[in-house]
Amino acid sequence: DEDEAARQAATAAARERKLKFHPDALERFAAYVGSDTRQVLNELDKIDTYLGDERREIREEDIALLVPETRRGIIFELGNCLARRNLQSASNCLQKLLAQGEEPVGLLYAAIMPTIQRMTSAAVLIEEYGLRVPPSYPAFQSALEQLPEEAKEILPRKKDGTLNAYGFYMSAQEAKRFKVRELADATIACAEATTSIMSTGSDPALILQQLLVRILTPR
Repeated sequence: DEDEAARQAATAAARERKLKFHPDALERFAAYVGSDTRQVLNELDKIDTYLGDERREIREEDIALLVPETRRGIIFELGNCLARRNLQSASNCLQKLLAQGEEPVGLLYAAIMPTIQRMTSAAVLIEEYGLRVPPSYPAFQSALEQLPEEAKEILPRKKDGTLNAYGFYMSAQEAKRFKVRELADATIACAEATTSIMSTGSDPALILQQLLVRILTPR
């Protein structure tokens, strides 16, 4: 709900400035800035000045260049690094968040587990229902419409019940880097890591680091 509110606030404020977000840029902006109106307006004013009159589409690289790194942003990047199967970058994000005092179990539930769940849903639809993941987003939307009704039940929804199609499009592209059995093992690994953190005296930071290695090391 918070992410959807952030996307809506950013889209509305950009429209007033005759700016348009590329979908990737909108996801990153919402993750970095959140839904605080003042912060949204401040960051968009900065982007507006940077783009000038020649270009009115906000791209993902603009966000990375101009919007300062935040706690929300690092959590977003941790999920991205997992999806890209980049162990080194994921470890760096994890260390930053732990150094800021983030709770290890909170990171599991905020970044690691949701990323695995989204990719698992996509992988199941790809393998079990033959979902095509074409390079163009409109073609992917058409492919989603062709799924049987029982398959559509596991698609992610926004707060208003509508399909979060673009977010799932990204997850489907990312899922191609993993085998279904690897994602199934990652789900088990997350559950085991949660139990270890909450019921043993082991170092939570070490448990999370070992979890990243287990998830991201190719089998």
